[in-house]
Amino acid sequence: MNNRKVKLGFIGLGFVCQQCHLPTFSINENFEIIAISDPFEDLRKNIALRYGIKNVYSSHLEMLETADIDAVVITLPRRLSYSVLKDCLEKNKWVFTEKPLCLNLHHAEEIYNLAIERKRSIFVGYMKNSDSGTKLFKEKFDLIPKDSIKTIRAFCHCGYSYASPFGDIKGNELNPLEYNLESYPNWLNKELEFSYEQYLNTFSHITNVLEFITENKLSFVNYHGSNSGEGFLSAFISQIKAPVIIETSRGEQNKWIEGIEIVYESNVLSINYPAAFLRNVPATIKILKGESFSSIETIRPQWSWSFLNQTYEFFKMINTNEVNHENLISSINQIRLVNDLYKFISN
Repeated sequence: MNNRKVKLGFIGLGFVCQQCHLPTFSINENFEIIAISDPFEDLRKNIALRYGIKNVYSSHLEMLETADIDAVVITLPRRLSYSVLKDCLEKNKWVFTEKPLCLNLHHAEEIYNLAIERKRSIFVGYMKNSDSGTKLFKEKFDLIPKDSIKTIRAFCHCGYSYASPFGDIKGNELNPLEYNLESYPNWLNKELEFSYEQYLNTFSHITNVLEFITENKLSFVNYHGSNSGEGFLSAFISQIKAPVIIETSRGEQNKWIEGIEIVYESNVLSINYPAAFLRNVPATIKILKGESFSSIETIRPQWSWSFLNQTYEFFKMINTNEVNHENLISSINQIRLVNDLYKFISN
Protein backbone atom coordinates (compact mmCIF):
# COMPACT_ATOMS: atom_id res chain seq x y z
CA MET A 1 0.00 0.00 0.00
CA ASN A 2 3.12 2.25 0.02
CA ASN A 3 2.12 3.64 3.44
CA ARG A 4 -0.89 5.49 2.06
CA LYS A 5 -4.25 5.20 3.76
CA VAL A 6 -6.26 2.08 3.04
CA LYS A 7 -9.59 2.98 1.44
CA LEU A 8 -12.36 1.09 3.19
CA GLY A 9 -15.86 0.06 2.25
CA PHE A 10 -18.30 -1.21 4.89
CA ILE A 11 -20.85 -3.92 4.11
CA GLY A 12 -23.60 -4.17 6.72
CA LEU A 13 -24.20 -1.35 9.21
CA GLY A 14 -25.99 -3.10 12.06
CA PHE A 15 -25.38 -3.30 15.79
CA VAL A 16 -21.87 -4.82 15.87
CA CYS A 17 -20.64 -2.58 13.07
CA GLN A 18 -21.87 0.53 14.88
CA GLN A 19 -20.69 -0.52 18.34
CA CYS A 20 -17.25 -1.80 17.34
CA HIS A 21 -16.03 -1.44 13.76
CA LEU A 22 -17.12 2.01 12.62
CA PRO A 23 -15.80 3.70 15.82
CA THR A 24 -12.43 1.92 15.70
CA PHE A 25 -11.66 2.03 11.98
CA SER A 26 -12.73 5.70 11.84
CA ILE A 27 -10.08 6.71 14.39
CA ASN A 28 -7.28 4.54 12.98
CA GLU A 29 -5.21 6.99 10.92
CA ASN A 30 -4.19 4.19 8.54
CA PHE A 31 -7.72 3.92 7.12
CA GLU A 32 -10.17 6.13 5.29
CA ILE A 33 -13.83 5.10 5.11
CA ILE A 34 -14.80 5.75 1.51
CA ALA A 35 -18.11 3.91 1.11
CA ILE A 36 -20.87 2.08 2.98
CA SER A 37 -23.60 -0.32 1.86
CA ASP A 38 -26.75 -1.52 3.61
CA PRO A 39 -30.29 -2.34 2.42
CA PHE A 40 -31.88 0.02 4.98
CA GLU A 41 -32.01 3.43 3.31
CA ASP A 42 -32.53 5.50 6.48
CA LEU A 43 -29.79 3.61 8.31
CA ARG A 44 -27.12 4.16 5.68
CA LYS A 45 -28.07 7.84 5.32
CA ASN A 46 -27.77 8.40 9.07
CA ILE A 47 -24.44 6.56 9.26
CA ALA A 48 -23.12 8.54 6.29
CA LEU A 49 -24.13 11.75 8.04
CA ARG A 50 -22.55 10.72 11.35
CA TYR A 51 -19.18 9.75 9.78
CA GLY A 52 -19.09 12.12 6.82
CA ILE A 53 -19.16 9.39 4.17
CA LYS A 54 -20.11 10.47 0.65
CA ASN A 55 -20.50 7.15 -1.19
CA VAL A 56 -23.63 5.33 -0.06
CA TYR A 57 -25.05 2.13 -1.60
CA SER A 58 -27.91 -0.27 -0.99
CA SER A 59 -26.01 -3.16 -2.59
CA HIS A 60 -22.47 -4.31 -1.88
CA LEU A 61 -22.21 -5.39 -5.52
CA GLU A 62 -22.78 -1.83 -6.69
CA MET A 63 -20.23 -0.59 -4.17
CA LEU A 64 -17.64 -3.10 -5.36
CA GLU A 65 -18.20 -2.05 -8.97
CA THR A 66 -18.07 1.73 -8.53
CA ALA A 67 -16.36 2.75 -5.27
CA ASP A 68 -12.59 3.33 -5.17
CA ILE A 69 -11.80 1.00 -2.25
CA ASP A 70 -8.92 -1.29 -1.33
CA ALA A 71 -10.55 -3.30 1.45
CA VAL A 72 -13.91 -4.16 2.97
CA VAL A 73 -15.29 -4.66 6.47
CA ILE A 74 -18.12 -7.22 6.45
CA THR A 75 -20.58 -7.39 9.35
CA LEU A 76 -23.59 -9.39 8.23
CA PRO A 77 -25.94 -12.10 9.50
CA ARG A 78 -24.00 -15.35 9.37
CA ARG A 79 -25.81 -16.92 6.41
CA LEU A 80 -25.04 -13.90 4.22
CA SER A 81 -21.29 -13.72 4.80
CA TYR A 82 -20.13 -16.53 2.51
CA SER A 83 -21.49 -15.19 -0.78
CA VAL A 84 -20.41 -11.62 0.03
CA LEU A 85 -16.91 -12.82 0.94
CA LYS A 86 -16.66 -14.48 -2.45
CA ASP A 87 -17.84 -11.34 -4.23
CA CYS A 88 -15.21 -9.23 -2.45
CA LEU A 89 -12.33 -11.62 -3.10
CA GLU A 90 -13.27 -11.89 -6.76
CA LYS A 91 -12.89 -8.09 -6.92
CA ASN A 92 -9.42 -8.44 -5.32
CA LYS A 93 -10.30 -6.70 -2.05
CA TRP A 94 -8.60 -7.25 1.28
CA VAL A 95 -11.24 -8.54 3.69
CA PHE A 96 -12.05 -8.00 7.34
CA THR A 97 -15.07 -10.10 8.33
CA GLU A 98 -16.83 -10.97 11.55
CA LYS A 99 -16.60 -14.53 12.75
CA PRO A 100 -17.39 -17.24 11.93
CA LEU A 101 -15.91 -17.27 8.46
CA CYS A 102 -18.68 -19.54 7.14
CA LEU A 103 -21.24 -22.03 8.41
CA ASN A 104 -20.18 -24.78 6.04
CA LEU A 105 -16.67 -26.25 6.12
CA HIS A 106 -16.73 -26.90 2.37
CA HIS A 107 -17.48 -23.22 1.76
CA ALA A 108 -14.70 -22.15 4.14
CA GLU A 109 -12.18 -24.21 2.19
CA GLU A 110 -13.50 -22.66 -1.03
CA ILE A 111 -12.90 -19.18 0.41
CA TYR A 112 -9.38 -20.21 1.43
CA ASN A 113 -8.57 -21.38 -2.09
CA LEU A 114 -9.99 -18.19 -3.57
CA ALA A 115 -7.90 -16.06 -1.19
CA ILE A 116 -4.77 -17.92 -2.35
CA GLU A 117 -5.75 -17.50 -5.99
CA ARG A 118 -6.42 -13.76 -5.61
CA LYS A 119 -3.39 -13.21 -3.33
CA ARG A 120 -5.46 -11.49 -0.68
CA SER A 121 -5.58 -11.92 3.10
CA ILE A 122 -8.73 -12.33 5.17
CA PHE A 123 -8.85 -11.12 8.77
CA VAL A 124 -11.56 -12.96 10.71
CA GLY A 125 -12.68 -10.92 13.71
CA TYR A 126 -11.83 -13.10 16.69
CA MET A 127 -11.13 -9.99 18.72
CA LYS A 128 -10.01 -11.80 21.89
CA ASN A 129 -6.75 -12.67 20.11
CA SER A 130 -6.15 -8.90 19.89
CA ASP A 131 -6.85 -8.36 23.59
CA SER A 132 -3.79 -6.98 25.41
CA GLY A 133 -4.44 -9.51 28.16
CA THR A 134 -4.30 -12.39 25.67
CA LYS A 135 -0.95 -11.17 24.36
CA LEU A 136 0.47 -11.05 27.89
CA PHE A 137 -1.07 -14.41 28.78
CA LYS A 138 0.65 -15.94 25.76
CA GLU A 139 3.98 -14.46 26.88
CA LYS A 140 3.55 -16.07 30.31
CA PHE A 141 2.48 -19.36 28.71
CA ASP A 142 5.56 -19.44 26.46
CA LEU A 143 7.88 -19.16 29.49
CA ILE A 144 6.67 -22.36 31.18
CA PRO A 145 7.69 -25.83 29.89
CA LYS A 146 4.79 -27.47 28.06
CA ASP A 147 5.55 -30.89 29.56
CA SER A 148 4.68 -29.55 33.03
CA ILE A 149 1.05 -28.86 32.04
CA LYS A 150 -1.42 -31.08 33.90
CA THR A 151 -4.77 -29.88 32.52
CA ILE A 152 -6.22 -27.10 30.38
CA ARG A 153 -9.77 -25.83 30.91
CA ALA A 154 -11.46 -23.23 28.72
CA PHE A 155 -14.92 -21.99 29.66
CA CYS A 156 -17.63 -19.67 28.40
CA HIS A 157 -20.92 -18.97 30.10
CA CYS A 158 -22.83 -16.34 28.15
CA GLY A 159 -25.28 -14.52 30.34
CA TYR A 160 -27.69 -11.81 29.36
CA SER A 161 -26.92 -9.28 26.62
CA TYR A 162 -23.10 -9.11 26.53
CA ALA A 163 -22.88 -5.76 28.37
CA SER A 164 -26.11 -4.08 27.23
CA PRO A 165 -24.44 -1.39 25.09
CA PHE A 166 -26.62 1.31 23.55
CA GLY A 167 -26.55 4.12 20.99
CA ASP A 168 -26.85 2.21 17.71
CA ILE A 169 -29.07 3.57 14.95
CA LYS A 170 -32.00 1.42 13.82
CA GLY A 171 -33.15 1.09 10.21
CA ASN A 172 -36.81 1.03 9.17
CA GLU A 173 -36.81 1.78 5.43
CA LEU A 174 -35.74 -1.50 3.84
CA ASN A 175 -34.91 -1.74 0.12
CA PRO A 176 -35.58 -5.42 -0.67
CA LEU A 177 -32.54 -7.14 -2.16
CA GLU A 178 -31.97 -10.71 -3.28
CA TYR A 179 -29.48 -12.48 -1.06
CA ASN A 180 -27.73 -15.81 -1.49
CA LEU A 181 -28.17 -17.58 1.84
CA GLU A 182 -25.45 -20.05 2.76
CA SER A 183 -26.67 -23.59 3.28
CA TYR A 184 -25.98 -25.47 6.49
CA PRO A 185 -23.97 -28.72 6.21
CA ASN A 186 -26.18 -31.36 4.56
CA TRP A 187 -25.51 -33.84 7.38
CA LEU A 188 -26.78 -31.46 10.09
CA ASN A 189 -30.22 -32.22 11.52
CA LYS A 190 -32.57 -29.30 11.01
CA GLU A 191 -33.40 -29.03 14.72
CA LEU A 192 -29.68 -28.51 15.45
CA GLU A 193 -29.12 -25.68 12.97
CA PHE A 194 -29.75 -22.87 15.46
CA SER A 195 -27.46 -24.21 18.19
CA TYR A 196 -24.79 -25.11 15.60
CA GLU A 197 -24.73 -21.52 14.35
CA GLN A 198 -24.77 -20.15 17.90
CA TYR A 199 -21.85 -22.36 18.92
CA LEU A 200 -19.82 -21.12 15.96
CA ASN A 201 -20.77 -17.53 16.68
CA THR A 202 -20.15 -17.52 20.43
CA PHE A 203 -18.14 -20.43 21.77
CA SER A 204 -15.60 -20.61 18.94
CA HIS A 205 -14.05 -17.45 20.41
CA ILE A 206 -12.51 -19.37 23.29
CA THR A 207 -11.38 -22.31 21.15
CA ASN A 208 -9.73 -19.85 18.77
CA VAL A 209 -7.90 -18.22 21.69
CA LEU A 210 -6.60 -21.63 22.77
CA GLU A 211 -5.07 -22.16 19.32
CA PHE A 212 -3.62 -18.66 19.31
CA ILE A 213 -1.96 -19.08 22.71
CA THR A 214 -0.59 -22.57 22.12
CA GLU A 215 0.17 -22.05 18.40
CA ASN A 216 -1.27 -25.48 17.79
CA LYS A 217 -4.42 -27.08 16.41
CA LEU A 218 -7.39 -28.25 18.49
CA SER A 219 -8.96 -31.58 17.57
CA PHE A 220 -12.25 -33.05 18.82
CA VAL A 221 -12.09 -36.05 21.16
CA ASN A 222 -15.44 -36.43 22.93
CA TYR A 223 -18.47 -34.55 24.25
CA HIS A 224 -20.83 -34.80 27.23
CA GLY A 225 -23.76 -32.42 27.21
CA SER A 226 -27.01 -31.37 25.62
CA ASN A 227 -27.95 -31.09 21.94
CA SER A 228 -27.74 -27.31 22.30
CA GLY A 229 -23.95 -27.50 22.65
CA GLU A 230 -24.00 -26.79 26.39
CA GLY A 231 -21.68 -29.19 28.13
CA PHE A 232 -18.11 -30.45 28.14
CA LEU A 233 -16.09 -30.91 24.94
CA SER A 234 -12.84 -32.77 25.41
CA ALA A 235 -10.13 -32.01 22.89
CA PHE A 236 -6.51 -32.61 21.99
CA ILE A 237 -3.97 -29.89 21.24
CA SER A 238 -1.13 -30.99 19.00
CA GLN A 239 2.30 -30.79 20.68
CA ILE A 240 0.71 -30.81 24.17
CA LYS A 241 0.05 -34.04 26.07
CA ALA A 242 -2.28 -32.60 28.71
CA PRO A 243 -6.06 -33.15 28.41
CA VAL A 244 -8.21 -30.21 27.33
CA ILE A 245 -11.80 -29.54 28.39
CA ILE A 246 -14.01 -26.81 26.93
CA GLU A 247 -17.01 -25.95 29.11
CA THR A 248 -19.91 -24.07 27.48
CA SER A 249 -23.29 -22.89 28.78
CA ARG A 250 -25.88 -20.13 28.44
CA GLY A 251 -28.16 -18.41 30.92
CA GLU A 252 -30.17 -15.32 31.72
CA GLN A 253 -27.92 -14.05 34.50
CA ASN A 254 -26.51 -10.54 34.25
CA LYS A 255 -23.05 -12.05 33.91
CA TRP A 256 -20.49 -13.07 31.30
CA ILE A 257 -17.93 -15.67 32.43
CA GLU A 258 -15.20 -16.60 29.96
CA GLY A 259 -11.58 -17.62 30.28
CA ILE A 260 -8.85 -20.24 30.33
CA GLU A 261 -7.16 -22.01 33.25
CA ILE A 262 -3.92 -23.94 32.79
CA VAL A 263 -2.77 -26.10 35.70
CA TYR A 264 0.96 -26.87 35.96
CA GLU A 265 2.95 -28.94 38.44
CA SER A 266 3.72 -25.94 40.64
CA ASN A 267 1.39 -23.11 39.58
CA VAL A 268 -1.85 -22.18 37.84
CA LEU A 269 -2.05 -19.65 35.00
CA SER A 270 -5.48 -18.22 34.20
CA ILE A 271 -7.11 -15.46 32.14
CA ASN A 272 -10.62 -14.05 32.46
CA TYR A 273 -12.33 -11.98 29.76
CA PRO A 274 -14.71 -9.05 30.16
CA ALA A 275 -18.11 -8.91 28.49
CA ALA A 276 -17.70 -8.52 24.73
CA PHE A 277 -18.73 -4.88 24.24
CA LEU A 278 -17.02 -3.22 27.20
CA ARG A 279 -14.66 -0.63 25.80
CA ASN A 280 -11.08 -0.29 27.02
CA VAL A 281 -11.35 -3.21 29.44
CA PRO A 282 -8.72 -5.89 28.68
CA ALA A 283 -8.66 -9.39 30.10
CA THR A 284 -7.23 -10.05 33.58
CA ILE A 285 -4.47 -12.59 34.23
CA LYS A 286 -3.85 -14.46 37.48
CA ILE A 287 -0.85 -16.56 38.42
CA LEU A 288 -1.16 -18.85 41.43
CA LYS A 289 2.23 -19.98 42.74
CA GLY A 290 2.84 -22.59 45.38
CA GLU A 291 6.40 -23.91 45.36
CA SER A 292 7.26 -22.99 48.96
CA PHE A 293 4.30 -20.77 49.87
CA SER A 294 1.08 -19.79 48.18
CA SER A 295 0.73 -16.45 46.39
CA ILE A 296 -1.59 -14.98 43.77
CA GLU A 297 -0.35 -12.40 41.29
CA THR A 298 -3.07 -10.48 39.42
CA ILE A 299 -2.13 -8.64 36.23
CA ARG A 300 -4.28 -6.34 34.14
CA PRO A 301 -2.70 -4.53 31.18
CA GLN A 302 -3.21 -0.85 30.48
CA TRP A 303 -6.71 0.15 29.41
CA SER A 304 -7.13 -0.89 25.79
CA TRP A 305 -9.84 -2.15 23.46
CA SER A 306 -9.38 -5.37 21.50
CA PHE A 307 -11.62 -4.12 18.66
CA LEU A 308 -9.30 -1.14 18.14
CA ASN A 309 -6.19 -3.32 18.40
CA GLN A 310 -7.39 -5.55 15.60
CA THR A 311 -7.74 -2.61 13.19
CA TYR A 312 -3.97 -2.11 13.47
CA GLU A 313 -3.42 -5.83 12.97
CA PHE A 314 -5.58 -5.75 9.85
CA PHE A 315 -3.55 -2.84 8.49
CA LYS A 316 -0.34 -4.75 9.21
CA MET A 317 -1.78 -7.78 7.40
CA ILE A 318 -2.49 -5.66 4.33
CA ASN A 319 0.93 -4.02 4.40
CA THR A 320 2.98 -7.18 4.83
CA ASN A 321 5.23 -8.29 2.01
CA GLU A 322 3.60 -11.73 1.95
CA VAL A 323 -0.07 -12.68 1.98
CA ASN A 324 -0.90 -13.95 5.48
CA HIS A 325 -3.38 -16.84 5.87
CA GLU A 326 -2.61 -17.76 9.49
CA ASN A 327 -5.76 -16.11 10.87
CA LEU A 328 -7.85 -17.64 8.09
CA ILE A 329 -6.53 -21.16 8.66
CA SER A 330 -7.32 -21.01 12.37
CA SER A 331 -10.84 -19.71 11.69
CA ILE A 332 -11.42 -22.66 9.35
CA ASN A 333 -10.28 -25.03 12.07
CA GLN A 334 -12.95 -23.63 14.42
CA ILE A 335 -15.56 -24.67 11.84
CA ARG A 336 -13.95 -28.11 11.58
CA LEU A 337 -14.00 -28.52 15.37
CA VAL A 338 -17.69 -27.55 15.61
CA ASN A 339 -18.47 -29.83 12.65
CA ASP A 340 -16.93 -32.76 14.53
CA LEU A 341 -18.86 -31.83 17.68
CA TYR A 342 -22.24 -31.65 15.93
CA LYS A 343 -21.64 -34.81 13.96
CA PHE A 344 -21.14 -36.46 17.34
CA ILE A 345 -24.33 -34.87 18.69
CA SER A 346 -26.27 -35.87 15.56
CA ASN A 347 -25.38 -39.52 16.08
